[in-house]
Parts: sequence; C-alpha cells; structure tokens
Amino acid sequence: MAWELTDAKNPQWAEVEKILKAAKKAGPRPRVMIVLGYNAALRVSELVHVRVADFNWTTARMKMIPLKKAGRRRIKQPDGTFVVVDRPLPGVIEYQLPGDVAALVKSYIAAEKLDPKGWLFPGQTTPGG
Repeated sequence: MAWELTDAKNPQWAEVEKILKAAKKAGPRPRVMIVLGYNAALRVSELVHVRVADFNWTTARMKMIPLKKAGRRRIKQPDGTFVVVDRPLPGVIEYQLPGDVAALVKSYIAAEKLDPKGWLFPGQTTPGG
C-alpha cells in the first residue's frame, strides 16, 4: 500500500490555512514555531531543539538532528512539493528553507534579540537556576 500525503494522518490544505491564520494572530513566537515546523517537517521535539546557530543565512538553510532515526518522513521542498524519505536518516539533515520562511525566522531572531549560540525558542529560566 502506498503512503500518500492525503491520508487521514496528514492535515488537508484547508486545515493548514486555518492553523497559519491562527498562528499569525497568536504572536511572533507561535507563528515562527508553526511556520518553521510545517515547512521543515519538524516534530515538536525537533523544533524545540533548534538553535540560532543552526541557520545559514547566506544559503537559507537550517541544520537539525532528527530525533527519530528511521521510518517515513515527508520533507517540504522550496517549490512547495514534498519528498518522502523512507530510510534511516543521517545524523544531521540540512533543509533548504523557502525565502519567506527564512526571512520570518531571521526577523524573529533580531526582534527577540536571541543569543547567537542559544536556542531559537528558549524556555523559561527559574530564579537561581
């Protein structure tokens, strides 16, 4: 049986549009999380482990280490098409980000004044910890 992007496990385009509209209203951090996660096909656990230094702004690429090593994974290409990877993945993957996604992430980093060596989505810190 062939695996298709239209199966029940994957959101339909109308659902994706609703999510993106809601993200736009939610503020910069949730919007960047949703847009980047969707465009780079990141799992939540992978998304929260992205660092500012994982981006190469010259080539509009980002690096990430997949936390699930095998199985099917769909990766969105800059032209909007998807590539299905059905094999164990290498230790580090580089994604080519669409220009508008790269610009959104870059402006978020600048607006939030994020540490170039820190997390893209830093969590709360506890006093004294």
